[in-house]
This record gives sequence, C-alpha cells and structure tokens, in this order.
Amino acid sequence: MTFKAIAECHSLTLASQRVNKTQAAISIQLKNLKNLPAVSLLNGVITRQC
Repeated sequence: MTFKAIAECHSLTLASQRVNKTQAAISIQLKNLKNLPAVSLLNGVITRQC
C-alpha cells in the first residue's frame, strides 16, 4: 500500500499523509524495497491526485 501511494502521489510527503505514516517511515520502506534483490521500481506511472 505504501509503494502504491508513492507511485500515485509522486511525492513522499503526500504519500505519507495518505497512509498516515511519517515521511521518514515512508523513506525507510522505500529504501528497503529498493535493496531487495530482483526488484525494479517503476519510473513512469500514471499520475493521480492524492
């Protein structure tokens, strides 16, 4: 759910508000996701307003 919010909002701040977590917590989750083997994050995602 967190990654989806980041992808849809294109903003850690807006995503953190959307999922009711701190921006630091969102950043840590994203960093951990990027460090998983064989995980490629999307670059071009359809823009949605949060």
